[in-house]
Amino acid sequence: TDHSDRARVPKTLGGTGLQPEQRGVALRRPAAQRHAVTTWSETMKLRPAQEAMLRSRARASFEAQAIAHVRQHLTARVADLSDAQLLERLRASEKRAANYRLDSPRQVICFFDVTLLLGEYFDENPAYRWAKQTLASNALSPSDRASLLLATACSVASQPLRVPHER
Repeated sequence: TDHSDRARVPKTLGGTGLQPEQRGVALRRPAAQRHAVTTWSETMKLRPAQEAMLRSRARASFEAQAIAHVRQHLTARVADLSDAQLLERLRASEKRAANYRLDSPRQVICFFDVTLLLGEYFDENPAYRWAKQTLASNALSPSDRASLLLATACSVASQPLRVPHER
């Protein structure tokens, strides 16, 4: 028998218009496509201008939250500083924190807080040698270093300053 002129199953009756032996081949996608997962980044492409706008908004939000944080939690320490001065200090702190591999928003805010508690260049001050050692530690993760730094700075800052006696 000649199979070339077999009747196709009509599409109107729920068929594919193909013979059964043809259906499996026609409907089967390659394995890589069957199991592929499409991620958001593959389906959503941002133009450079859109990406820049989103980064700018995220940056402004981070800066506003950081300033609100220190206004609430370090009120006495920042009372005499304007928002512009705090913003300048935050940006400088972020650059310096990056030298110690502190780059998440939380880590940067911890570093920023310490600059307000102990002084902008606390990590260069010989009186706070422990701070430099904490920041340089490879035994702790960046998050742990930031947390330990802030906890210790809070403890040190709450104690009265001890001035060595001259002999």
